[in-house]
Amino acid sequence: MIEIKKILEIQPQKEAHIKKVDTMQEVLDIIEGASDYIEVEKNIYLIYNKNGKKENLDFNRIIKDDIVCGTAVIIKYKLKELQSLTSEEIKKYKKQFNLRRYAGMLQFCRDYIKDSSNLLELNLKGIEEKAKFLKLDKEDREKKGLNKNGTKRNRS
Repeated sequence: MIEIKKILEIQPQKEAHIKKVDTMQEVLDIIEGASDYIEVEKNIYLIYNKNGKKENLDFNRIIKDDIVCGTAVIIKYKLKELQSLTSEEIKKYKKQFNLRRYAGMLQFCRDYIKDSSNLLELNLKGIEEKAKFLKLDKEDREKKGLNKNGTKRNRS
């Protein structure tokens, strides 16, 4: 009997949602291309199309100083086998990869960078922190003592 595993599928411009798969091959079929991964935490991986930028796929999410382009998935891979995400993990990663969290920076990319292939020429170091800042509204910035550009306000 084949055990169905729950993973999270993360498509560009959509919220992460549960997808049920049987095999690792099904996971790889979802991303439609050569795969690469980022370890999110122990035994939890974000799998994505490593040629997403070259193939000019849509901007998806920002993670660890990179912008993933094209569909990605969150999986649990432990003891050399694909396992189902728990309810708690699903909730945690739906929140972590919530579209609103990245909407400002991703829209900036669509408006000014235009094609994801242009990301190949950019140094994305610090992009995750910049994306978090864009999510802050005016009230949040004031509470943290930040100017509009994200620097600390001079309190003289």
